[in-house]
Amino acid sequence: MFDYLKKMAGKTPEVEVLDYQKGKAYFRCPSAQLDMGPTEVVARLPDQQAIEAKLDIQGYSTEDYIYEGRVLEPLNLGIILARLFPAAIADASSLPWYEKREVPRVSKVLMVMSPQVPGFKTVTFDLSPVGVRLDCDEKMEPGTAIRVRLEFDDHRWQPLEFTGTTKWSKRKLDSTKYWVGVSFSPDNDPESVRMLEEYYQKVKTMDRGVFTREYEIG
Repeated sequence: MFDYLKKMAGKTPEVEVLDYQKGKAYFRCPSAQLDMGPTEVVARLPDQQAIEAKLDIQGYSTEDYIYEGRVLEPLNLGIILARLFPAAIADASSLPWYEKREVPRVSKVLMVMSPQVPGFKTVTFDLSPVGVRLDCDEKMEPGTAIRVRLEFDDHRWQPLEFTGTTKWSKRKLDSTKYWVGVSFSPDNDPESVRMLEEYYQKVKTMDRGVFTREYEIG
């Protein structure tokens, strides 16, 4: 039935190519849920080219809604992507985004205040030292500059402020609300970054969301 509806729609899904490293393409598809395996798509490139292609879809991240796969057709698409996305230098300060996003996240609900967020306040769904996922009432466009104030659930922690950029926005299943992924800027206050890293490490040792008695503020 699903295949029939796709044929009736008469449209090849369009994907936004985000990166190409080590022979793999990383992309999003806002208009449809893609199946694994060989799939015909229209690949939208950063230079605004739109190329009809066949991709072998090999994986999908439910955290940030990113697919990964290899190019099957046309044969020259891999060459085009390699030129658009130069190989990343093996240096911690210049890791490609898809490796940075592999920093393990922890599920944690914290109050967030932000002048850019609809209603000026929201909560986190998860966090890491390099970013957060927000639970927002409305969609936020990728590339939006944002300032967030994280308010902690432990009175011994003072609120921390960070600047960053929205990287993606996706409507939640069976909901009118949206997930919004935020990547923190590299030039935030070093002390705030240190404190968030410390908090992150402590949360990883929590048992069912409650700090152990050994938990102390450094």
